[in-house]
Amino acid sequence: MDFLAYLCLLISIFYLPVSNGYKQFEYCNGTSWIKFQGNCYLFQYKDNNRVSFYEADDYCRSQGAQLASIHSEAENEFILNTAEEGRFGGRFWIGLNILAGKNNEQWSDGTAVDYIKKVPKEYYLNEKCFIVMGSKRGWRPEDCSLHYAPLCKRHANAIPTPVPPVTTPPPAAGNCPKDWIKFGEKCYRYFGAAESDRLLYKQARNACWAIGENHDLVSIHSKEEQAFLTQHLYDLGTSAWIGMHQIQSDEIGHDLVFGWMDQSRTDFTYWARGHPPPGTWKYCARLSYEGIAKGEWIADYCEIDKKGYICQRSTDPDIPVPPPKPSKCADGLVGYRNSCYKYFSEPKSQQNADKTCQNLGGHLVSIIDNFEQSFLFNFVGKKSRAIWNGLRTTQGTRYLSWTDKQPLYYSNWADHHPQLRPEQNSSCVSMDVINDLKWNVTSCLQNLPFVCKITNDPVPTFPEVIGTCPKSETSWIDIGDDFCYHVAQNRSHIVSWDSTSRYCLTKGMKMIRLNSDHQMKSFVAYLWRESYEVHLGLIRSFDKQSFIWTDGAPLNYTNWDVREPNSYSDGNDCVAFDQTTTKWKTISCSSGGVAICQVPKMKKM
Repeated sequence: MDFLAYLCLLISIFYLPVSNGYKQFEYCNGTSWIKFQGNCYLFQYKDNNRVSFYEADDYCRSQGAQLASIHSEAENEFILNTAEEGRFGGRFWIGLNILAGKNNEQWSDGTAVDYIKKVPKEYYLNEKCFIVMGSKRGWRPEDCSLHYAPLCKRHANAIPTPVPPVTTPPPAAGNCPKDWIKFGEKCYRYFGAAESDRLLYKQARNACWAIGENHDLVSIHSKEEQAFLTQHLYDLGTSAWIGMHQIQSDEIGHDLVFGWMDQSRTDFTYWARGHPPPGTWKYCARLSYEGIAKGEWIADYCEIDKKGYICQRSTDPDIPVPPPKPSKCADGLVGYRNSCYKYFSEPKSQQNADKTCQNLGGHLVSIIDNFEQSFLFNFVGKKSRAIWNGLRTTQGTRYLSWTDKQPLYYSNWADHHPQLRPEQNSSCVSMDVINDLKWNVTSCLQNLPFVCKITNDPVPTFPEVIGTCPKSETSWIDIGDDFCYHVAQNRSHIVSWDSTSRYCLTKGMKMIRLNSDHQMKSFVAYLWRESYEVHLGLIRSFDKQSFIWTDGAPLNYTNWDVREPNSYSDGNDCVAFDQTTTKWKTISCSSGGVAICQVPKMKKM
């Protein structure tokens, strides 16, 4: 075949109606778009193009089109017939949705809803986005987070340039009913402070729906909203279900996906390390109240344990502004829990900043948990590039402590921090406003804005052992007790329990031993919270009836997780703790974990 004949063949393939064995298609301008009655349609049928409704809409707009709207029986028949073809798969997102409310159908391209295919009522529950099903010759509402192929549509004469997304106008400013709290233009209410009020996941969802139309389990769409919900979780006193849950289509081979109960776009997540876990079990998300993962999302079994829950609704412009709540703080200070806070924009060294706070009757802010860190996130906002907190080392050591003497049980270190050098002067800690208030080790002489904290919280007292660590290693942790703790560096620190024991012995050290809740909490504040457990120097005794420390010390403190320790019959004879919950569990001695050793501190006389 000569070149001219080959070129003519290519032209005939792209520009003339062709038969696929079932039907004839006319393609648009040499593309894979199919032409019908003056419009071009793209059936994006490949498996790797199956996406959520929102991602499908984004994709079509990036192609100079929009999700298809259907306006006649002829157009509907064309789409169903084409979708029915095996090479196009059977199910495609179209632009029909009820995201604006029940009985309020709309096309995502803004065209009139002048033709609609009836959908059997048994398909409706909470689904708000629609697909066409070529194989079943119809339409069906689906959860907007499920993954289907996009069906895009544009006018045949249109120049394919990206179509900007539709901007939804913000709701009219309003307020919240009694017992609801406001953030932005949403209202929230927490349930489950009393154990008798806690529910399984579906029960919690139904309880929110029962309050009224447009009420649902909470969806979270920004760091600011996440921080607000976390700071108020403290008042609930328990973990709480949120609207993030795992869903699956009845389509064979369709993957499990996570999405919001209110069908809004998944544009923000805040999973704890190691979550959601892999597998085929359906999970639902809760805001954690436990351990150091306070406020983070934990993927939990939906229908086993009852928990608190958070409902949301929109503000109402007809509700008047509520009267201000009485404050326990002086003018110019903002209260949270038992403390009052004030931001100072004038930059000072950490020492001078703390003196300013002492003149107010307080100290530079100490942060005892993620509830308080979350409060500070919205309190500070974007007022500065970095600010002081009250954390600093004792000179000549790696021991970090708060200026107000609160114990260090929580940390929010930036990557590669803390890097402490005891041979230099004291190190101080600042918070990076641009990087989510992450903590950085900073020269104490640097001038920064700061936050003061005046509190009525009692300050627990613990004996402090001031000393130095051997120079043989650089990665020491000093929590103010009798030991220096060494964390194995790089990926070599993820080893079996047996290998950890041998590693510590070769270093002239022993595996870590934790003897109190204070020691446990202080130690975890320095870790980087990987999904791996941390090996403890605790092992099942020879008679399998108890546990013993490998250094021979008495076992006078434990922090076992629920249903732990397991029976010796399962072969799990070694012990590790979870970095997120700090709870202990029995493990196989061959299981991988973090290798950490301890050695007695060289005490200063």
